[in-house]
Amino acid sequence: MKKIVSIILMAAMLVLCIPVCSAAVSFPDVKESAWYYNAVTYCAEKGIFNGNSDGSFAPVKSITRGEFVVALANYSGEDITTQECTRFNDVKISHWYYRATAWAANNGIVSGTSDTTYSPAKQITRQELCVMLMNYLKYKNLDVTADMTAPFTDDAKIASWAKDAVYAIKTAGIVSGMGENKFEPRGNATRAQVAQMMMQFDKFMESTASMKIQNIKITIPGVKESVKFMHLSDSHLTLYDETDSESAVAEMITRGQMFDTQVGDGIKREDKLTEFYALAEKEGVDQILLSGDIIDAPSNGNMKFLSDLVNNSKIPSIYTLGNHDWSFSDNYQGERDKYMPGFSEIFGEMDPDTEEKYWDSIVNVYEFDGFVLVAADNSTDQVHTAITSVLKSYAKSGTPVILMLHVPVSCETAVADVTNMWGRDITIGSSALNPNTQTKQFVDFIRSADSTVVAILAGHTHLTHIDDVSPNNNTIQFTLGASFEGYARIFEIAGE
Repeated sequence: MKKIVSIILMAAMLVLCIPVCSAAVSFPDVKESAWYYNAVTYCAEKGIFNGNSDGSFAPVKSITRGEFVVALANYSGEDITTQECTRFNDVKISHWYYRATAWAANNGIVSGTSDTTYSPAKQITRQELCVMLMNYLKYKNLDVTADMTAPFTDDAKIASWAKDAVYAIKTAGIVSGMGENKFEPRGNATRAQVAQMMMQFDKFMESTASMKIQNIKITIPGVKESVKFMHLSDSHLTLYDETDSESAVAEMITRGQMFDTQVGDGIKREDKLTEFYALAEKEGVDQILLSGDIIDAPSNGNMKFLSDLVNNSKIPSIYTLGNHDWSFSDNYQGERDKYMPGFSEIFGEMDPDTEEKYWDSIVNVYEFDGFVLVAADNSTDQVHTAITSVLKSYAKSGTPVILMLHVPVSCETAVADVTNMWGRDITIGSSALNPNTQTKQFVDFIRSADSTVVAILAGHTHLTHIDDVSPNNNTIQFTLGASFEGYARIFEIAGE
């Protein structure tokens, strides 16, 4: 029976504009010993803040609404020279803050103090700052969940229209209390304090900018309780420690330098992976799906980091192996049995009868309401017959399957891009990989009308692709770009 599946792409990848650093800037009234020295210098060098006409910065002066909107426009790096706004009668085209105010108002970043006034000379309050920053995040299609589990002691003084923004900006680590865990929402902020906030804001955005996330909804008839997955793949960590051999250390250094040249944002691959785990918690993800090559080789440093990350997370992880996970370059895809126990220890499940963890490295099945997730190991570029047998058994019962692989199934719509990237088609079932009989049988079944596989989640190629697997069914393959380059997907599996 042909399945009825609806797959909807909910959001596009995020692309953020971060200001470019300029030459070093100093101010006579900002001493190196001052607590705000680093923040003021940071913001000045990035062009967020300018000094006064006499060259001073005036760090202890309260910042006005006009000054802050200019700082925010400077931060955006956007061309605001053509922005027009006739909404506010106290913001004239001759005013130095006119274009910035027009840009912010036109994009929903600021609102007035009334229907017709902006009050640019008025000192901005701390809660107004948070609202503007939150509106900027929304303008950039970013949604930060507000954690209100640890409220400020003066929470009752925060205006209702500002509360979500205040706690969202606090959750992002951009603002904190003013002593005794008070926020002082109606208090004014000095230029030095705002410089500190904007430095933290920029670092938050810099981290978030490295994440290229797609949100995808998969509708499966019969699913009553929705499930959220975060899919990550190909982080290629190259960590090592004092217990690693000289050859392992040398390989991790060499391979690490190679991967570092591919990404120029300066964010370590392990830090990106950690950020993804933190984001998964904020987004209420139920499971993190790791489809292989999260580590580039089974060095002791890699295995320890992976173990600590997974075991310290509140969200369980499901793993399938990649071709680099279990081998070093000098013995590529060798000594599999030597390294399997390490992965089993990290990702195994507790057997209630033996109180020991177990993990089948070929195929693992996880049952959810209305569907199953099958995590299958095809890291040798071939497919074990056990995987096809499992899929056929669920096809007989009509159970929808989400299949997680490392190496994608060969698709006509992806061949050109994959070949251009790697010089040949490195997906399973392609003639370039000489598929064996078992692999051919697997690919034929996946492409058949009998298959109940709804979606395939894969990595390996370092390319972001969405492809129809076959005209005989509705299976869609979601191939994910390398997570060390910031790629991830959040899937919501829901009923009609």
